[in-house]
Amino acid sequence: MIDFKTAKLQDGDFKRGDEYHELIDGSERLTFESWMTFDFEGTEDWITVEFTQEIEGYWTHCPGDYWTPPDSDFDLTDEEIQIVSVLINDVEIETIPELEDVLLKLVCTEIHRPAVRNTHARVNI
Repeated sequence: MIDFKTAKLQDGDFKRGDEYHELIDGSERLTFESWMTFDFEGTEDWITVEFTQEIEGYWTHCPGDYWTPPDSDFDLTDEEIQIVSVLINDVEIETIPELEDVLLKLVCTEIHRPAVRNTHARVNI
């Protein structure tokens, strides 16, 4: 039995929420085909969730003037995540709404988790 509370992201190809502002130029709606693979503590099973990410947003720009510096701001107006398929150990399964809800929460949690940046600590010996 799979305990979804122990799910750990192993791999994936998706856009993180903190990257959305870099993807949208002007005002537009974008769609991405994405996937994530999770494994679970205490089992050798894994689940791959294939989904679409649709985001819509726009940038506002203020050129500034003598007293005010230029400024720009990004507004995300819509985000939709839709599960396309689910594979357990590389075998596609039919899902029920309750399972899709659990997987959607896992996927959204990962999308909106801050990306880990590659930081190297300097150690003086």
